[in-house]
Amino acid sequence: MSWTSSLLFALVYIFYLQASTGCRSTFDNIHLCVVDTSSFPEAVLLRDMDLIRAYRSFDSSLWNLKGLRCKKRNGFSGYYYFGEYLSQGALKIEGKCQIVPARDIILRGLYDIRPEFAKFENWVM
Repeated sequence: MSWTSSLLFALVYIFYLQASTGCRSTFDNIHLCVVDTSSFPEAVLLRDMDLIRAYRSFDSSLWNLKGLRCKKRNGFSGYYYFGEYLSQGALKIEGKCQIVPARDIILRGLYDIRPEFAKFENWVM
């Protein structure tokens, strides 16, 4: 399973899911799960870039992915890295998380905090 340490990425991904023609999700059935990982055993979550570095010698496409995620591009101020972590198997997150519907995030002031997100509400893919 894939996790992100970037709240910004997770919020943009909500709008991507809503706009994606294959997913056809609504803001009512897309949820954000925020997990308190402070009590997890060490190495339960692994950074994807650490795994890419470890296994890139076995698969040439991982070299390309590393290059995409870490290289600066002309006209783009950042990287394509979004703080992805991977877990293997089931994580026991009961009592360690809050799950919030995307609709509630929007209704409780997301557009007041970041007005740019209002443009994404009618995003067409």
